Amino acid sequence: MSLIKDYKGPKKYELLQTTLEALDKLGGSGRIDEINEKIIDILNLTDEIIEYPHANKSYRTELVYQLAWTRTMLKHLNLLRNKKRGVWVLTQKAMNISRDNDYLAKEYREFAKNEYEKKAKLKDEFKTEDSFEPEPIEEIFEEEKESNWKQK
Repeated sequence: MSLIKDYKGPKKYELLQTTLEALDKLGGSGRIDEINEKIIDILNLTDEIIEYPHANKSYRTELVYQLAWTRTMLKHLNLLRNKKRGVWVLTQKAMNISRDNDYLAKEYREFAKNEYEKKAKLKDEFKTEDSFEPEPIEEIFEEEKESNWKQK
């Protein structure tokens, strides 16, 4: 089985602009298969790239996997939304934003960094100084021995 490192097709960060362009050409919305076909047409991809299997031997091809991540990234940037299952729609924000792929990739990386920091902060909030830490069991037994000795 081939590995992702051998995949010569476009990756998720390289497909942001083209995905928006494909949806434009589809009238602002489309089913996943329609969007994928339009992207393949725009990029004039070869059969080798289109049919390259995904590394985990799933039913997906690597291109379909990369395109799914691209849609998710654009959704996180509020540029796409799911109108209903399997149907994606451009948002108003998508109409008024730079479609430059480098800009979009930078915006997504910033979003991902902020999300990571939010999660780390929430995790830290649960680790406060006031949190309960149980006393080591050895200390409990030592105290019991001392109190018994003193009582006797």
